[in-house]
Amino acid sequence: SAKSLKTIRILNVTADTKTMNETFYQCEALENLTMTGTLVASVDLSYSPLLSKESILSVINTMSATATGQTVTFNQTAVNNAFTTSEWNALKATKTNWTIAVA
Repeated sequence: SAKSLKTIRILNVTADTKTMNETFYQCEALENLTMTGTLVASVDLSYSPLLSKESILSVINTMSATATGQTVTFNQTAVNNAFTTSEWNALKATKTNWTIAVA
C-alpha cells in the first residue's frame, strides 16, 4: 500500500514523464526518495511529512531548468525538519522557473 511505502531507491524521470501529480498520493511513510533524470511535470509530495532532506534535494536537483508552469509541493513538516528558513529560501531561489510550494 502507498501508505506504508518508505523508500524509493531510484525513480528515473524523463521528458516523457508528463504527469506525476498523484504519484505520491497517500505516501505518508515515505522517507527516502532518490529521483534521477530531468523532471518536467508537477509533483505533489504533500502527503509525505517524513521525507528526508536528501530526498527533497534529490527532487529539486532533477527539476528542469527550462520547464515552466510546473509546481512541486512538499509537506510543510518535512521542509521544517530538513531546512532553516534561509536554507529553504536559498534552495527555492535556484529554481525560479518552478513554483515550489508547501502544504
